[in-house]
Amino acid sequence: MALVPLRACIRAVGPPRVWDRSRIRGPPGRDGPDLSSLPAKAIACYQHAIDLYRDLGHRRGGFGALTCLGDTHQSADDPAAARAAWQEALAILVDLAHPDVDKIRSKLADGDTQPSSPASTST
Repeated sequence: MALVPLRACIRAVGPPRVWDRSRIRGPPGRDGPDLSSLPAKAIACYQHAIDLYRDLGHRRGGFGALTCLGDTHQSADDPAAARAAWQEALAILVDLAHPDVDKIRSKLADGDTQPSSPASTST
């Protein structure tokens, strides 16, 4: 039940890896689909999920949404915002002694260029 906000975001805009502009190609000689509005929609949706998780006091769901938010910012070429979201997710993971802590540390260490699957960060 607590993962509903994050799942709703993923249903609405897809996980970051699905709409990452660098991975979608159109037919030869043509541009791919117009994805210009998806990062803003995804960012707004993930931020809403984060706010809901905070209101509920559900830190585990919050770090999943923060991780997706960071991945979205990274895919949208905003590494500073990605880093801020991942740092907040890391603080929660450390407090929870969660096994995904090294995944987020890795993203922070190398500026992660490939968004992770949201499912792997929301358990």
